[in-house]
Amino acid sequence: MNVGEEEHFYIITQGPLPSTMADFWQMVWESESDVIAMMTKEVELGQVKCHRYWPESPYNSKELANFYLRLHNYQPLEYFIIRKIEIISKQTEEKRIISHLQFTTWPDHNTSKLAEQLVKFICYMRKAHRRGPIIAHCSTGIGRSGVLLCVEILLSHIEKDLCFNIKQIVRDLRDQRFGMIQTK
Repeated sequence: MNVGEEEHFYIITQGPLPSTMADFWQMVWESESDVIAMMTKEVELGQVKCHRYWPESPYNSKELANFYLRLHNYQPLEYFIIRKIEIISKQTEEKRIISHLQFTTWPDHNTSKLAEQLVKFICYMRKAHRRGPIIAHCSTGIGRSGVLLCVEILLSHIEKDLCFNIKQIVRDLRDQRFGMIQTK
């Protein structure tokens, strides 16, 4: 997405399933991303929204086809969780640290009444981001993750004192991913 003269890169996807977890981490590796923004809880109202695709504790690593994953750090905050996950290539033994940020106060099919918290989450996400696209997901990859991206783009326009048209930004997002920013 363009913001003035700058181009912002994102990958918006659905939450990983057990059958797509290895592919998800392959995408993280190949895109050289260092931030994942998870906009859902694993389970909401008794329904699974996203498979746990990260190690549960620093003592347990996850082994995938091409990678090992280790939880380096876990910091629960009032409205989001910060995880630092080390991903290690089995082939090259190269190691990278990924910031996994999970926003926990936005239920599915509901608007966030916590706009200030979402803005703070975005500020932290930006600080953690160093390289590659920001990868964001909710359960389907078109609802909350689309709103996150839209708000981040709007904030970028405001910070650069640029004019913007919210409807056009949403249209542009929908041109890139069908159904982005659900209305129902």
